[in-house]
Amino acid sequence: MPVATGVLPTKASLVRSVAASGVSPPTAGGVVRTERIFSAARPSMPLRAVGVIAPALITTWAEMRKRDAFDSAADWARYDPLRNLPALGAVPIGVWCGTEDRFDGVRRFIATGRAEVSSTAPGGHDDGYFRRALPDVIRFLGRYR
Repeated sequence: MPVATGVLPTKASLVRSVAASGVSPPTAGGVVRTERIFSAARPSMPLRAVGVIAPALITTWAEMRKRDAFDSAADWARYDPLRNLPALGAVPIGVWCGTEDRFDGVRRFIATGRAEVSSTAPGGHDDGYFRRALPDVIRFLGRYR
C-alpha cells in the first residue's frame, strides 16, 4: 500500500494543512520522501504530521533488495529514516508497531526518540494489529489540523 496523503482542512473552503499516513513497507521511505516533497513543493501548505503503522524499517540492503522497492542501495539510503533523521525536520511523527512485528528497524527508530508518539502493543505485522492501531493514528493526526 503506497503512502497515502489525507487532507485535513482547517476551514471547509481552504486547505491549510496536510497529514500523511501509511501502513507497512512503503511507509518506511515514505516518511522521509513525504517530508522532502512537501517542504519543497508546498511551502504554503506544510506537512503538519505523519502517522505510520508498522513501517517495516529494514536495516540491511541485502534484505531490502529482495523487496525490489528501491533502484539501488544509494536510493534506499537516501530515503531510509534511520539514516536521515535530520531530513525529517520538525514534523511530528507518530509510530505504532506490534511487539511481535518481525521488522526490528521500527524499534530502532522508536529508540532514537524522534517520534513524538510511539506505541508498541501486542500484535504482529498483520491486519489485526493495523486495525487496532488505526484509531490512535487518526487521533494523533487530528491534533494537527
